[in-house]
Amino acid sequence: MSRFPLLARVARPLTGFIAAGFTVGGASIGGFILGGFVLAGLVACGGASPDSPSDNGQVLPSEEEARQIEETTESGNPSLDELRALPYAGYSRTAAENPEQKGVSALDREASAAGYNLTTFRSLCSAELLTPTGHALRAWSGGEECRHWANSRLLPNGDLLVIGMNHPEPGQRPFDARFIARFDWSGELLFQHFLPVHHDAAPGPGESLFVLAAGYLESEGDGRTEERLAGEGLQAETSTIYDNYLLRIAPDGEILDRISLFDAVHAGPFPFTPQPVPPKKNQDGILAVDLFHCNAVVWNPAHTPSLDGVGAAAEDTVLLTSRHQDSVFLIDWRRGQLLWAWGQGVLSGPHDASWLPDGKMLVFDNGIERGWSRPLELDPQDGSISWSWSADEPENFYTLSRGSAQRLPNGNTLMAESDAGRALEVTRDGEIAWEYFSPYLDERDRRATIVRMRRHPPELVDALRTAP
Repeated sequence: MSRFPLLARVARPLTGFIAAGFTVGGASIGGFILGGFVLAGLVACGGASPDSPSDNGQVLPSEEEARQIEETTESGNPSLDELRALPYAGYSRTAAENPEQKGVSALDREASAAGYNLTTFRSLCSAELLTPTGHALRAWSGGEECRHWANSRLLPNGDLLVIGMNHPEPGQRPFDARFIARFDWSGELLFQHFLPVHHDAAPGPGESLFVLAAGYLESEGDGRTEERLAGEGLQAETSTIYDNYLLRIAPDGEILDRISLFDAVHAGPFPFTPQPVPPKKNQDGILAVDLFHCNAVVWNPAHTPSLDGVGAAAEDTVLLTSRHQDSVFLIDWRRGQLLWAWGQGVLSGPHDASWLPDGKMLVFDNGIERGWSRPLELDPQDGSISWSWSADEPENFYTLSRGSAQRLPNGNTLMAESDAGRALEVTRDGEIAWEYFSPYLDERDRRATIVRMRRHPPELVDALRTAP
């Protein structure tokens, strides 16, 4: 098998970990079993949130990352490619207009949907479950080894999934320090597996989990991959493709299945032409094309419709959101094929697509090109937009990276303006029913950014609180 430059290894070499037959490009994956749990560097606790970021495992962005963000955003007219290439900010890019504004700043109890809000603070390596008034009912946080938490997800049984990254050890590549971890409701760490995961994980069939992961594309040696690359205007000898792939893993870390998104997109049956993405230097220090940069995964949506005659069993589909392709993808998991895609020419750097009960979709459209963000509701049958929201002055609601949108039971929409450390809930008519500001500020009065905000039903959380 011939390889493209610098194939990524995917597992951190740790005592008690057993790996066999695992590759991350076009080749098949053999067994990969993690035989040990790594407990250092993660702590879970209940009760109120810490009083300061330093108590919460604060990890400031590196000087190089901060310099790159400031130079690019202050250059006057950065290009779309320059904006896409910026690292994620751990703190807002500018000082808070009102540093004293912390926690919940607006609450309309009649208009707001009931529930508890799970929020993840990236550079604080922490997640908090908040009451409607902003009190931290429960908090989980990382230890000194933690560099960031990329996301967290509260599962129906009260477990917390975390996608994160530790500070790399000397000589270790950054992606080898990435992990997926799981805590139970009481705070016990159930597992921590080191894999090149990023952005999101979601429950899969049975007790398995779907996880977004990354690696360098491999050639199978039959010329097909080279032909596809040529169609993208790339050459195997000079281009390193940083592919995204889906892993389905068992609770013990064994990799059960995997799909290369590069292969799935080119396998059809839906015709899709990837838009060009220039290479950039990634965390490994390698100049590579981050073609997809997926950020959200949803398995087995309960309302998978037939899209323009393309039908698939619900248990075999996965919904993905691709920032660099400005697209939402529907993947046939069993066949490893792209069934449907939408967004190019409408979306700009989107995040967090999800299904709605009526068969429509909700997507957070970052609006990188236009400089303001919005949630939008679309009908996947014809691509029409049936609802969207923007601020009265659109640029007052904007996040270059991350962002989330969730449709609540009463029809409201909960959103995270991630880079500003702000979240708000709006009614169908656009009225603000709830607003929250990250209470953690650095020495320059910049707010700790919020990865995503998710509201959970009060009956679920109350049952977990009272369970023996």
